[in-house]
Amino acid sequence: MTLLSMDNEDFNKPGFFDLLVERKTYACAIYSLVAIPLNALYLVFSISGLIIGFALIPLWIGVFLLVGYFDTLWSLSKLEEKMYDKYLGIQLPKISKFIPGRHSAILDLKEHLNNRRSWMRVLYFSLKLFYSIILLIPISIFLGIGFSMIYIPIDSVFGRISFYGYYETDSFIEVIFFYFLASIVLIGLLHLVRYSVTLSSKMATRFLCR
Repeated sequence: MTLLSMDNEDFNKPGFFDLLVERKTYACAIYSLVAIPLNALYLVFSISGLIIGFALIPLWIGVFLLVGYFDTLWSLSKLEEKMYDKYLGIQLPKISKFIPGRHSAILDLKEHLNNRRSWMRVLYFSLKLFYSIILLIPISIFLGIGFSMIYIPIDSVFGRISFYGYYETDSFIEVIFFYFLASIVLIGLLHLVRYSVTLSSKMATRFLCR
């Protein structure tokens, strides 16, 4: 058995069902659900902070607000890095925090405005919500099918099993077949969820890392 496993190049590759016992799978599923409200807050902060800051520049307070705004975006970038690493098991390239010269507020703001990476963070936290909506699709379908697999037999316990009114049966073999197909689809959706989160990490790498 050992010699066979050593000769087989695919022996150590993850199988189709292996993700069911991996913590990362469920972490990605949870992340897909919480990403929309979290990224909605990011979007509101990214847009409103920028508008309010520039609007208040004539009163000078806008300079301090914008410096704090950009500093917060950089801090959120580090938070994203830690989240991917600690909770999702995905390591991003190291994000080094940008610290202006701290000579004066106006000079610090000038450094941020001239720093392309600061503007990349504005784009990242403004656009991530729209990607999160796409990220929600596979986990929503997964939950819908999973709920149906529980609800349909309970609803039809004393009668024929109806699949959304499109097909009815009282054949045990047919029901087992449908549930087998649904199980394969569910696992495929989990793979899609994990792949979508991986793409999300690549987006973070592109916008937040050097």
